[in-house]
Amino acid sequence: MVCVVLTATPVTYGQSGGQNPRAPQNREERHWYSSLIHDYEAPPVAPIDVSNSARLDSLLRAGQLYLSLRDAIALALENNLDVEIERYEFALADADLLRAKSGAATQGIPTVVLPGAPTGAGPLLGSVATGLPALGYLSPLGPNGTYDPTVIGNLNFGHTTAPQSNTVTTGTSALVTTNKTANFGIAQTFGSGGTAALTLNNNTTEQNSYRSTVNPSTASSLDLALSQPLLQGFGLAVNRRTIRIAKNNIKAADYVFRQQVINTVANVVQLYWNLVANIAQVGVQTQAVAVAQKLYEDNQKQVDVGTLAPIEIVRAEAQLATAQQGLVAAQGLVAQTEIVLKSALSRNGLESPSVMAAHVVPTDPMRIPDVEPVQPVQDLVSMALDNRPDLLQSRVQIENSKISLTGTKNQLLPTLSAVGDFRSNALVGAQNEVVGPVSATTGFLQTAPLADPFFVGNYGNVLGQLFARNFPTYSLGLNLTIPLGNRAAQSNIATATLNCRSNGRSTRFAPMSKTR
Repeated sequence: MVCVVLTATPVTYGQSGGQNPRAPQNREERHWYSSLIHDYEAPPVAPIDVSNSARLDSLLRAGQLYLSLRDAIALALENNLDVEIERYEFALADADLLRAKSGAATQGIPTVVLPGAPTGAGPLLGSVATGLPALGYLSPLGPNGTYDPTVIGNLNFGHTTAPQSNTVTTGTSALVTTNKTANFGIAQTFGSGGTAALTLNNNTTEQNSYRSTVNPSTASSLDLALSQPLLQGFGLAVNRRTIRIAKNNIKAADYVFRQQVINTVANVVQLYWNLVANIAQVGVQTQAVAVAQKLYEDNQKQVDVGTLAPIEIVRAEAQLATAQQGLVAAQGLVAQTEIVLKSALSRNGLESPSVMAAHVVPTDPMRIPDVEPVQPVQDLVSMALDNRPDLLQSRVQIENSKISLTGTKNQLLPTLSAVGDFRSNALVGAQNEVVGPVSATTGFLQTAPLADPFFVGNYGNVLGQLFARNFPTYSLGLNLTIPLGNRAAQSNIATATLNCRSNGRSTRFAPMSKTR
């Protein structure tokens, strides 16, 4: 009782070490009962952060965004929404592993990799879904099995008045029965495929019959039921395969995130150099306009002195208009590339007025190295195949398919289960004090015979009989089911085998890395 009181007492100010006892912990306010209901509450999920990192504001100076290639890559990794969305991949994989450890069917993880930039940069090789399956159809325990222990309870009250055609057995023409049922138990499924259920059943019955020796009476039983598959559904490899697949998907989540980072960095780099090239194109078009303007002015002077035909002025005007049109198009392309690049480097798009109005000033010019190292093509291809995340995902997919194939092969076996039931029974009540009618032979009121003292007592006597196993019941057996033809299982194994082989076609040409 002291332990119960201490557990139920709220934390006081002195016990909290001087802190506010109502201060939130782990984003949620804790109560004295939080540890008891923790498993029945939604887990906390961090809110979405749409604010930009401080790096973006530090690069703004006098309405200009001075941006180096290194800063552009850093901003993309910090603020790009595609990268931020892909970070949920790890939480989804962890949640799927938790689901698999409970025995439920897994839902899998998404493998769609986003382009990394809104527009202006084409998709890269391997930037789409690689086909890593969800494998949600794998449920080794069935719809009712779970690795988490399950507590079950049943409380029931019933009242029945039944007319009797004779009074020989009950002693009354209207039998009134009151039943009170209180059953409790715990059940669990194990990795071997076996199940166990321990139940305590209690039924208290009170009747208006004087023929029973004990009334009211309590009949109880403590029952342990066991079941273990011996062929189909037997073994850790079959029943825990979803856990192995969920652990593999955690590795696949890292590969998906790596692919997203590669796409984002590559597309931002492409956007950066596109902006540098477009700015250079504006300079070229500005010079073209200046040259066309100079040509127009020179032709005008020569026409005025009569050394040039007037038609040349028209040609110079057309050339000047073409150059001006090219300049406007180049300036528009620069503005468009700036907007796309700023959108890729910020979380809230262009909602910030300072970011919206700022012009991007690239600080890294294009440099062509004097000497570029040349590597054999075979080495480059081998390096690319060993480091492509989409191929690593495909290898995880193949491994998951093989794990799934193990369970599908097991479905070919007949069903043979060993079952056992071990029960202890008890019966306790009070001496029946119901008085019957006057006996025709003796002339006295009829009463119940004296009860056996062993069956007279309270619920403590019930527990004593149960654990002493005064009235045991045993049963052992084998349940066998053999499907004739077994066509469904044969079809499933053929389909799973073909899918496993087809999943390996994307990596059959890729050598495994030495570390694997």
